[in-house]
Amino acid sequence: MSKLREAKYEFAADLPPHADGTLLHFVIFTRRKAGVPFRFAGYVNAPDGPLALLYARDHYGQDEVCDAIWAIDREEFHVTPYVDGPLAPADASESDGKPWTVFTQRRRGDIHVEAGTVTAVDAPAAVAAATARFADGRIVNLAVAATSATHATAEGDVIWRSHDQSYRLARGYAKDVKEKWIAIRNRNDYEQYAKDDLEKTF
Repeated sequence: MSKLREAKYEFAADLPPHADGTLLHFVIFTRRKAGVPFRFAGYVNAPDGPLALLYARDHYGQDEVCDAIWAIDREEFHVTPYVDGPLAPADASESDGKPWTVFTQRRRGDIHVEAGTVTAVDAPAAVAAATARFADGRIVNLAVAATSATHATAEGDVIWRSHDQSYRLARGYAKDVKEKWIAIRNRNDYEQYAKDDLEKTF
């Protein structure tokens, strides 16, 4: 073998966890603007939280305008079992412990949306406390995640790309195509073309 292949490297201990290629699964939440709840956006796979947040910014930050993103390890995201009908309230109270963020789901098939926080010593206690406070007969499911386990973008981070990305959206694509048509043909020709196209399509 070559000397490069025979070389023994001593930096393995300095590598971050899961640098061997093992990926963790992260649940992603985005917030459209300050003052509104975080909403479930999707998932990413990454070796650690900071990279999950970076991947989420690159992927979900291009899907829609948002000013903040959360990445939560799927193992830290505790969901109540699904039941028929609304989730029944529990008889539990909060206790000393750490804060947990609560996400609720209004109807089966809906996304989970940030609802508030509870304080509890562990996940089962947090689920019980969240069920007691938020199960009001109008939600079918809830989830909790330790606030300390949430990887969040910092205030002022640029998430939605600063350059114009309207071409990625359906409305932006139509606008760009219209401008290109008008640039090479007059407006009346374009409007007649669009009218004929709509009649043939619908």
